[in-house]
Amino acid sequence: MITIRKYGEITRYVTIKKVLTRSLFNANSYQVGKVIFDSGINTGDSLSSMVDGVDAVFVTHGHHDHIGNNHALQQRHGCKIYASENGLGRVGHPDNSSFIECLYAGAVEPSKVERCPESYDLDIKVEPIHTPGHSNDHMCYYIPGMRALFSGDLVLWGKTRWVSDEVMIWDAMDSLERVSKLKLERIYPGHGRPFEDAGDVINEKLSHLRQLGASVLEMHEAGMDHKSIRDKLLGKEEMMAFLTRGRFSKLNLIKSYIEGRPAKALP
Repeated sequence: MITIRKYGEITRYVTIKKVLTRSLFNANSYQVGKVIFDSGINTGDSLSSMVDGVDAVFVTHGHHDHIGNNHALQQRHGCKIYASENGLGRVGHPDNSSFIECLYAGAVEPSKVERCPESYDLDIKVEPIHTPGHSNDHMCYYIPGMRALFSGDLVLWGKTRWVSDEVMIWDAMDSLERVSKLKLERIYPGHGRPFEDAGDVINEKLSHLRQLGASVLEMHEAGMDHKSIRDKLLGKEEMMAFLTRGRFSKLNLIKSYIEGRPAKALP
């Protein structure tokens, strides 16, 4: 299922995973001219038949909910698919062994993927930015002429509480610092509606993550164990942690603050 929203020259396709009649999960795919940013959740041929003249698909990262329609788009339009060097394998040859990932986003078929160029200026000018943190292959894409950032899962709605075991929270903060220096009017995230006040949103995200990190490290230095810190700051685990056997959990966030901290963060 797909719903469509328009923002001037940018079209947002909300790709939705349904089980029976219930909408289970959704993710965004965006089109600007002949360029697609992320292809969303697998919708069969639906997205590929809706769009015309696609030259390129830019992938923010290799999670199933962001690459689901790559194969269908490439088959129908013969388009290039670009990803970061770290993501070439997982984007081109997706691992469908995770039951929960396939449940929420569907299985993904292989596609031919190329390393993202340092700059792209055919239909529109796109500046790729390597932004690890959510995953080590994560990219954001900046269109300077529109002051628009396609942020994948780097900038999301709500406060970060549970994350995947791939998350490197200090890298994520560094990535947010770098994109905060761009001239932005609007951020187009992988999930949810666009952010209008781009600068304020990024600053609020950074402030929250820094404050949370300071609290985590303070409690860790005081001798509290990981689970006690989690319970104090974030509360007990939610159902997602049990369904994914810990792949997504609040504890992952606590561990990332403690185990991945750079020297500058040491007390």
